[in-house]
Amino acid sequence: MNSDDSVNLDDLVIEGEDLSGLELEPRTWYSFVQAQVDLLRAHVHGLENQIDESVKAYEKEKAVTDFEEYDDGYAHIILEEHRGIEGPPNHLEEIFKYYFPNLQRRSTLIVLFSFLEHQLNQLCELLATTQKLSIVHTDLRDKGIVRSRRYLKKVICLPVDDDSVIWQQIQRIQKVRNVVVHNDAKLVNTDVINIVKESEYLCLASDSESYYYHDSDSDDDEVNILEGYLIHVLDTCDAYCGELNKAIESCLGPSIL
Repeated sequence: MNSDDSVNLDDLVIEGEDLSGLELEPRTWYSFVQAQVDLLRAHVHGLENQIDESVKAYEKEKAVTDFEEYDDGYAHIILEEHRGIEGPPNHLEEIFKYYFPNLQRRSTLIVLFSFLEHQLNQLCELLATTQKLSIVHTDLRDKGIVRSRRYLKKVICLPVDDDSVIWQQIQRIQKVRNVVVHNDAKLVNTDVINIVKESEYLCLASDSESYYYHDSDSDDDEVNILEGYLIHVLDTCDAYCGELNKAIESCLGPSIL
């Protein structure tokens, strides 16, 4: 599954909310985040509705194109067709009930995590500019959310809790996202397999009724993203940014809107 199929993040996060009267600075940063989260939430709900309608259309419209009739009068379906794709029934079901939904959800997961990374980098830049610091977040080692958190904690001295439940959830989401991006969602790491098994909105592909292909000579499985996971990711990102906002307010005071 190709991450290039992801939707355009810029189109999602800058349209729809009028924040023109609000200056972007550390104490108003979370207000901008929340406006963008609302847009992303609407996008995710629309995506899930589209997936649901697509599956229902497959169930209703699929047509038998080849079958074999047995002596007892029962017919064995050999091929079915739906929207220009023909194949054995189990292959067709996997395409429309497993592959396509996962393609869309995996792409959107990448978008949501990129959104979080962008917001955290932006916060680091705002704080560096406001405090006129010569050290910026890109001067630190590591990258992504680990680097931004290190900067906020070590350079800005925000009181962030490394044992925070929300931060632990963010790290679990990151591990799932990394498997999707770097390993085509294949599960070879025990830690990530356990995360998938413990999640309400994830499961092993081999446990899915619509997943038929599995190499019996390999122990590799892959993550199956279920309805509800993307909203969970978005809610967790929102909660994490809210947690950081409270740390900002404890240091700089609340925003005056």
